[in-house]
Amino acid sequence: MTVAAPHICDILCEREITCQSHNFNRKEQICELNNRTKDARPENFRLDPAWFYIRRLNGRAPLGSIPELPARSCREIKESEGKNTASNKYWLDPSGTGKAVLVYCDMNLKGFTAVFTTLGKNGTKGPDSVSGHYTGQDHDGQVTVSGGIQLWTVPHTGKYRIETIGASGGYGEDSVINGGRGARMIGNFMLTKDEIIRILVGQRGRGTKKTAGGGGGTFVVRGDNKPLIIAGGGGGVAKMTEQHSGCDASINTTGNAGYNSPFLSGGSNGNGGQTDKPHSGGGGGGFYSNGENSKISYGGGKGGKGFLNGGEGGAYCGGFGGGGGYRSANKIPGGGGGYSGGGGGANKDTSCGGGGGSFNNGINQQNECCYNTAGHDISHSLQVSPLLNLTSAEYNEGTIKYKVKFAKLVGDRFSWISNLVSLLVTAVCPSFWDHNPPGGGGWRARQPQNFGTSTCCGKTEVFILRSSVGEQGIRVNMFFSENMLSVFYCFVLTVLASLIPEVRGSCRS
Repeated sequence: MTVAAPHICDILCEREITCQSHNFNRKEQICELNNRTKDARPENFRLDPAWFYIRRLNGRAPLGSIPELPARSCREIKESEGKNTASNKYWLDPSGTGKAVLVYCDMNLKGFTAVFTTLGKNGTKGPDSVSGHYTGQDHDGQVTVSGGIQLWTVPHTGKYRIETIGASGGYGEDSVINGGRGARMIGNFMLTKDEIIRILVGQRGRGTKKTAGGGGGTFVVRGDNKPLIIAGGGGGVAKMTEQHSGCDASINTTGNAGYNSPFLSGGSNGNGGQTDKPHSGGGGGGFYSNGENSKISYGGGKGGKGFLNGGEGGAYCGGFGGGGGYRSANKIPGGGGGYSGGGGGANKDTSCGGGGGSFNNGINQQNECCYNTAGHDISHSLQVSPLLNLTSAEYNEGTIKYKVKFAKLVGDRFSWISNLVSLLVTAVCPSFWDHNPPGGGGWRARQPQNFGTSTCCGKTEVFILRSSVGEQGIRVNMFFSENMLSVFYCFVLTVLASLIPEVRGSCRS
């Protein structure tokens, strides 16, 4: 955006909660807002004689402190905020998908945090490739994909704390509640440099108007097929009006039966979940074997595949990770995948598939159900112990320069057109603006008498400000400082509405 003076760029940055720094071109009078500092993204810092780079000083939200400003990794937070950054929970969005997750970062460890995701995939099958999802993260270059399962090469020998979260089941649109919820399993493990860890990130079951498939379990398995930790996925839900524990994943190795099921439990001993034959949803896949199918060969109701058989979700719409498929003819939901699969949904008006069982072979365990309500794709947080022999320079803070001449930050700007209505069209005198005026509405002008041409920057100026935001559009007031006339100008509203996708409705005076 073009502005009249550098201090206006400062003001605009301070009004935007996600602004971390800004660039200013004095000759062209261009202001660029950045959602990162040069300390967080040194690779994006460029020398350029036309630009000034300024780090925000007042009211800057620390990187990762709010979901609107997630970091890519714990290391990026430490580089941005300095070597004294406290260990705490921070918001991360490792893949840059806009889905932030709250993760604990131990800033005292000279290690890394690797968060594995579905790699943007959803449905019955897993991803085909990494496709740059982990670029710039601690495990960048360490992961390949085979048959939907991610193969991670351990970078260092040491203790790792691994957190797994099973995906939630789907839910029919007629259900009041969401799908069955996944388990959350945490434990510490000793891993060896260069060993291959097989990781299957469970994907959420999908639904129709009446019913849904089960959610996939999340698996972390050694290369010799020895499970380390597994979090069961939730069962699919049909016409449920309240949460039932049988729909959710179990933190025990045995899967749940579901609601209105004739069985006492789901699968056990690492096997797939059973079904109420002949009309039922598909059972969830276990570690060793597939979930049972409905005995009717058409219309879905297929059991999810076991981990050793690839983990594909069952038809219809079972989530990758062994989620059982729903049966379309009777609108019967599927069971969740896991160490042992959840039972397929029963042929009842109101039912759910059982949640999958879980497994934890680690120490210092922390196991809980139920973690998610609508399906979290991000499911792992792996943190390295301080036993690793990393270079001491890895987290050096260096010298922080808040203002750098002849330089700019590239590649980390954000679109701020949605906030255009709360900003000035041309140069602004900051003293003439109030923040959080009575009745809300963001920024507004002070009393009109303050807008004389002799007092406001010595010239006639046009200001635009937000008065209210509603479903029918944005009400915009314009003040002409020369004649003190307050008007509502329909053309301006129409232009703004065309620029801002989320604004809909007609122009109103």
